[in-house]
Amino acid sequence: MRLKLGRPDLGRYADRFDVPPATGALGVTFLGVASLLIDDGETALMTDGFFSRPSLSKVALGRSRPTLPASTPS
Repeated sequence: MRLKLGRPDLGRYADRFDVPPATGALGVTFLGVASLLIDDGETALMTDGFFSRPSLSKVALGRSRPTLPASTPS
């Protein structure tokens, strides 16, 4: 088995990403894993549940945890 470093190439799966558009006054389209497209026909908002993309080395060798907000002076 050969280990390939880096992120996988998703090109060969492109046909699986063709999702139907949202319909109605307000539509939400699930784009996979945790991504959503919210559309009201005039404005669209896309959100990704993974706002952090740790490197492969950090995932394999480190500990993944949220970044705490900096404290503000009183």
